[in-house]
Amino acid sequence: MRRLRRFGFNRIKEGFDQLPTAICFFDSRGSIVLCNRQMYRLSHYLFESDMQYLGEVERALAPPPEGILQLSNMEGTYRFPDNTIWQFEKTEVTD
Repeated sequence: MRRLRRFGFNRIKEGFDQLPTAICFFDSRGSIVLCNRQMYRLSHYLFESDMQYLGEVERALAPPPEGILQLSNMEGTYRFPDNTIWQFEKTEVTD
């Protein structure tokens, strides 16, 4: 049963990593629960390392580091050095 459960998580993580959207789930203390590759890629632009918790992402975006431009006409939206535009949104998820 344990092996089956681990196999299921790996399948979910693999599918999650293939999403074009950058997504990260945090627990109530701000620690990462699940994060996909796209979000980790963006974190390297923000602070040149993998993120560890929600607070560091929030601090990095206010104000953003050099090379990342906050778009004034769209809340939470930034242009990254590779010319992609990303909108950051924080939403509480309940089960």
